[in-house]
Amino acid sequence: MVKLAICVKRKAGMSPADFHRYWKDNHGPLVKSVPEFIRHVRRYVQSHTVSEAVPGFPAAPSEYDGLAELWFDTIEDIGKAFREPRYMELVRPDEGKFADLANSTLFVAEEIVMHPGKATPIKLIGALKPKAGMSVPDFHAYWKGTHGTVVKSVPEFMRHVRRYVQSHAVAGSIPGFPAGPALFEGVAELWYDSVEEVGKAFNEPRYLEVIRADEKKFLDLGGCSIFVAQEVLMHG
Repeated sequence: MVKLAICVKRKAGMSPADFHRYWKDNHGPLVKSVPEFIRHVRRYVQSHTVSEAVPGFPAAPSEYDGLAELWFDTIEDIGKAFREPRYMELVRPDEGKFADLANSTLFVAEEIVMHPGKATPIKLIGALKPKAGMSVPDFHAYWKGTHGTVVKSVPEFMRHVRRYVQSHAVAGSIPGFPAGPALFEGVAELWYDSVEEVGKAFNEPRYLEVIRADEKKFLDLGGCSIFVAQEVLMHG
């Protein structure tokens, strides 16, 4: 199974409250109402930004208002879904009513569950960019094989984490979908009981000593986009 991840930026002139309301209450139900599209989708989750920055994390405040995730059986099924005539007729025009598609970005990813557990409503989302000079294959190998293990080895940090998933990019575009170019090579998702727990985790001395030091070995921290979101299950 593969996942389409879309970092969504709201339409210019639209307030955050109006964006979140429209995306959840109008667009989400519309997507589910089109059987020709939704038959390809195994799961659909919206994650709505509730905090654009994590205290102490050296990334700029995120410019994204949320993350849309749609799971499919294969990459080919993603292409089929987004070429469906009824998607083009009904869903595509609605996207422009609330989203700035040209300044949103997407990629297709394969998930790796690093720490199984219950997905709580609050999660940290990190859209990740490799360190300058690091090849894409080396980035993915280090993130999965080394950094994931480092994160799990720090109990002072992991006691706050309910679930941890890495999503590694395998494709950077969908034919015909008008999003901007892919900017990231993956998404890290970590679930917490509350927004306050996110702050506590990332300010643990052992996180700063061990995990932060390791992040610098493979991440362009200033080029990553980090935000805290509330997850809403729409389908699946």
